[in-house]
Amino acid sequence: LSKWFQGYMTWVNAPACSSCPNGSSEAMGTGGPDICTPEEVAGMALRVELYKCDSCPSIIRFPRFNNPDAILSSRRGRCGEYANLFGCICRAVGFETRYILDFTDHVWIEVWVEGDSRWVMADGCEGQSDVPWMYEKGWGKKLSVIVAAGRQCGCSDVTRRYTKKIEEEEFQKRRRSALFGLEEEVAECVFNTVNNRCVKSRLIETNEQGIHNNDAMKERYEMEQMYLKNCSQKHTW
Repeated sequence: LSKWFQGYMTWVNAPACSSCPNGSSEAMGTGGPDICTPEEVAGMALRVELYKCDSCPSIIRFPRFNNPDAILSSRRGRCGEYANLFGCICRAVGFETRYILDFTDHVWIEVWVEGDSRWVMADGCEGQSDVPWMYEKGWGKKLSVIVAAGRQCGCSDVTRRYTKKIEEEEFQKRRRSALFGLEEEVAECVFNTVNNRCVKSRLIETNEQGIHNNDAMKERYEMEQMYLKNCSQKHTW
């Protein structure tokens, strides 16, 4: 499904000018919701990137849509659009998903695999799944913090799934900077508190069946934290 989705979408760095054959463009800047057209507002675009054609006076708008319907219509974007739409498609075929935010500027999703009782990385941009080493080992990214979030599954710090360097001093410096100076133990308490609030919020909104689901969600969270701590003890992929 990841591989199919990669080919279904078109990655856009700088949009081409529709008036010029093979027309390239140059970035001019970015505007907020105040410059959005009604169509862009309907597509839940929070910002619009503006580009100038290199061959003619045309100004090209590239709205960063968040509404899956708008993304489905355009079938183009970057990692944000890919993650939003790919998550919807995975849920449509029966998977539970959550959104993954890498503080070093990337997003993707994780999919819950019931048979394995675990979350699996799935990156529609790259057409890859279950290869968490791709970012650090493959791309050479200097990671710091990676957070998972979803309405049905709360909030979790999943950095340890994607790095084998978390105990190194250089990594810890980047991590503390990203977390506004918080030490590891304090950061863990913050994430636990946020997750517990998500569970309680969901509990208020649901019936008795929902209470059962919240207990299961909390148990899944605790099991995942144990797994992440154990997997981080391995020093190589």
